[in-house]
Amino acid sequence: MDRTIEEAIVQVLKRNPDGLTPAEITDKIKEQKLYQFHTEEPVTVVDHTIRKSCVGVDIKVSKEEKVFKMAAEGRYKLKDN
Repeated sequence: MDRTIEEAIVQVLKRNPDGLTPAEITDKIKEQKLYQFHTEEPVTVVDHTIRKSCVGVDIKVSKEEKVFKMAAEGRYKLKDN
């Protein structure tokens, strides 16, 4: 389990191209044992990780390279899907 949270999110979204909510993504990461969370608020961590690399979201800690995009209400998917 030597992957980052972002890598785990990407792996989940590759299998769910229509997009998922941060809570659904978190559940799948836990179910598939893709990442070990060290927090009591893993959904918040997943949401923040997505938003940092999401097209159209400009926050202070945004990354230049965007990996995610918004899908339907409250859902995210891979930028290239």
